[in-house]
Amino acid sequence: KNIRIIGDKEYVSTEIGKQLALEQNISLLALQRKNSKTQFPKHIRNILSKMRRGVETSFSQLTEQFNSNKVLAKTKLRLMTKLSIKILAYNISYLINFFSGNEANIGKIKHLIFG
Repeated sequence: KNIRIIGDKEYVSTEIGKQLALEQNISLLALQRKNSKTQFPKHIRNILSKMRRGVETSFSQLTEQFNSNKVLAKTKLRLMTKLSIKILAYNISYLINFFSGNEANIGKIKHLIFG
């Protein structure tokens, strides 16, 4: 199994990347800092940046629209259940927007309810 994880600039350390590759067969792809001597080619940097923006946007929308940062639960199981339901609701709203051709507001649940 080849797994690739996209990280931000905090994960540039080659030690972490090597450890993940050796122990778990995971490739860590992180954008290099601007002053780094080794850089990915421009088209790879663009792809990684676009993917990171998508991840950050999803987390932001989960936080704003579903209050994912304020989940009250007394047990780990309850916490996992509540977070799973919020992520499922986000994914369903994403799919409904996608299939209805509303790609401009693809991750916004408010546009599903209020048009």
